[in-house]
Amino acid sequence: MPKFTLSDKILLALYQGSPFSWLGRPANATLYQPFSYLLKLFAEKAPSLRVLTDELVEKGLVEKIEREKKILVALTDLGKSRL
Repeated sequence: MPKFTLSDKILLALYQGSPFSWLGRPANATLYQPFSYLLKLFAEKAPSLRVLTDELVEKGLVEKIEREKKILVALTDLGKSRL
């Protein structure tokens, strides 16, 4: 069984929240999750999570925006193709 890195786990967690057309959303729509969603999933890795998320943004695998004092993250098309 392959071992997943924390980067892989973050991408998988964001992919799990991706929209599907049968939910009434366009299949290509981007679904943003609050950063706190990742913090809850990976609480033991919280100190390195912010740095790692920034690295994923630099690689173009994750998009991060700030809206109403909240940080939101989403998987990009490049991130989906990496999975």
